[in-house]
Amino acid sequence: PYYGLQHPKHLTTADAVTEVLEVVCLGNLQFRVKVRVCNQGSVALPANLPLTFYRGGNPNLGPATKISTHTISPAPILPGGCAELTVVLQFTGGNVYAIANDPGLNVFPLQDSDEFWKAECDYANNTAVFKMNPLIGPSLSLGPDIHDCQQGQYVLQASPGFASYTWQNNTT
Repeated sequence: PYYGLQHPKHLTTADAVTEVLEVVCLGNLQFRVKVRVCNQGSVALPANLPLTFYRGGNPNLGPATKISTHTISPAPILPGGCAELTVVLQFTGGNVYAIANDPGLNVFPLQDSDEFWKAECDYANNTAVFKMNPLIGPSLSLGPDIHDCQQGQYVLQASPGFASYTWQNNTT
């Protein structure tokens, strides 16, 4: 049978579409990643649909390293519906791949395997790719120590990349 088309010889199916909505650096090399999975198919995606994150290569084309697997939603995702998932991941260099409907069994390449949990009409749109870019602040150089014996007043303004200054006694 063929999947996805409305025809007597074709089976109606779900179709998961994955999109990364936001990647936020939390500090300490941790990132909050928000992913949306929508169903563009004609039947519901099942409850507890898995979403797996990979690094070190595109798992659709060859081997990759699994970072983690999560449940997108405890409820089915109905046709035309979406579910969002927010997770915290440790920093990894290079591209990160978020793949819906993948239980993370490490059978590569995914496109040539039976790895996907639920039959769909299009597996190519299950994957979203993003990078984690740790925020590297501007370098700070105060220069040589300066002494002012006349107790003058000086206004300091935060330069680009800084919102304020915090002194050793926690004043700003």
